Amino acid sequence: TNEFQKDVPQGSLNYSYNISKGSKHLQQDILTLRCRLFRFNDKSVEMSNVFARTIFGAKELLSQLLIGNFINLSSDQMQSFVIKSKSKDDLMEINLAVTNENEKNICFGINCIDQRVKYLAVKTFIIDSEMQKIDSGEHEYWPDSEMCLIVFEGIEKTAREYTSHPLSNVEFTISSGLTLEGIEKRSCEYTTHPLPDKVTESWRKCISHENINDCPCALITDLTSLHEDQSTCDVKLKTKTNTFPVHTLILSARSPVFKAMFSNDMKERTNGCVDVSDLQDETVRRFLLYLYTDKLEDLTWDAALQLFKAADKYAVISLRDQCSNFLKSSLNLENACEALLLSDLHQEKDLKESTQNFILKNAKVIFKSKEWKILVDNNSKLALETTLRNWNEE
Repeated sequence: TNEFQKDVPQGSLNYSYNISKGSKHLQQDILTLRCRLFRFNDKSVEMSNVFARTIFGAKELLSQLLIGNFINLSSDQMQSFVIKSKSKDDLMEINLAVTNENEKNICFGINCIDQRVKYLAVKTFIIDSEMQKIDSGEHEYWPDSEMCLIVFEGIEKTAREYTSHPLSNVEFTISSGLTLEGIEKRSCEYTTHPLPDKVTESWRKCISHENINDCPCALITDLTSLHEDQSTCDVKLKTKTNTFPVHTLILSARSPVFKAMFSNDMKERTNGCVDVSDLQDETVRRFLLYLYTDKLEDLTWDAALQLFKAADKYAVISLRDQCSNFLKSSLNLENACEALLLSDLHQEKDLKESTQNFILKNAKVIFKSKEWKILVDNNSKLALETTLRNWNEE
């Protein structure tokens, strides 16, 4: 771990050396690096992803050599030729010599003429009688380091195995350095704020309690204050008509859905905004009040229905259970069909059974109601299941 200061570059020469030696193993010649920077102080930190890219210019050249011209050289002879660019500029000089007359090993030396060349990759191939390329080696050359020497051992024997007129293709990939360097994209995420110390301390004391309502009054007071104070909020819930600043820590602690959302690289985390346009403003207010304080205030039938849907969507089981209990205790002749549809859609078994029992006890009235006829038309399977419930139990 290193300490970084603004405008002070840092790096590792050893790391650069390792990369140069192992560059053959880079997929598609792309090296990807990732690092994390942290600031250790009390200030809020805006979390963001920064994508930077460096591109090295490269061009490819192909040169075809007649091996027969070189394997007849004696050890005291050397043959040279110049590789030119497409614009006819001299790029490099190639020197060839025989190092072992018996085995006919050829030494292939490269000397760069163009000072702009920073890196050179060399691939050599023997061309067989069917003009197919047979790979015979791959090499790297860094002009700033030393002269590139490539030795082809037993080249005459190898060449004669493939063709009576040995040819060799030499492919050069030449880099002249950087062509692009800079930050391409920056995606802001959310700004994290530590919870106030008194809230954190109260929360620790409350961990042993199964229900927040059983906790010390100080925690309820602190969380209520935190809910009302929007200065430390780090994300927003957005309905069709309003936005609600919230704390990711609180939502993550209360809902596994929110926890997964804010822990992974999902768009809500990146944008700092969660789309809850399927929820009404009043439902969101009640939902957040419960998440922060575990309170349900002035609950009505319609409010309980909407809260049940929100609790089920975000897997807040305790809220879902409380809404289900409220609906069971509030069943009447007018709302029983609505409760039955809700419980079936969300697979709330206890609420469904209680509602079906209530409907059967009041079958003479409910089966004649407009609500029941609509249910039969739209969900005949559920209506039949409810009607046959008595027979199934018997």
